[in-house]
Amino acid sequence: NALDCWMSYCIMILVAASALYLEPINKEGVVASFVDNFNTGIMVVIFSSISSMILMALSALVHRAAMGGSTEYAVFNLGRTPDPDLLAKKMKEMAELLGQMEIQEVEKAFDALAVFDTRRIMNFMTMMSSEVLVGRVDLAYGTRVSSASFQGGPPKVKKIEDGAAPV
Repeated sequence: NALDCWMSYCIMILVAASALYLEPINKEGVVASFVDNFNTGIMVVIFSSISSMILMALSALVHRAAMGGSTEYAVFNLGRTPDPDLLAKKMKEMAELLGQMEIQEVEKAFDALAVFDTRRIMNFMTMMSSEVLVGRVDLAYGTRVSSASFQGGPPKVKKIEDGAAPV
């Protein structure tokens, strides 16, 4: 996405620079030479970006790490993914703290959130019910295709029965 944004910006600059070829500017001289060199430089940047996109797509076909997961390349996600162990510890700690709160406290906190934050929480709950708490669709706020659907083998997460504690 960042590379695509950069290419779009370069194309807009190229279109704006093409206006310099209109009649008031001489077809010869320093200004015409600058415009030609500037447009050539922008074209080099655009084609370099396209070449890097092609290389990334080819590496995604060759290396399985580029197709998803915690070991994928940082360039594809614009950063590193967090360590699953650390994430699990923090999630468990947060769940324990939320479990200690009264329902009215949680309700008051959710009521103070903006709409988009509430939607993110709903999306998170839907994702957790389909990916982590498999079988607990009663906790979801929508439907989601599980990522296990795209893998060849059976899911690696145990199904949780209603009322049972997560494993």
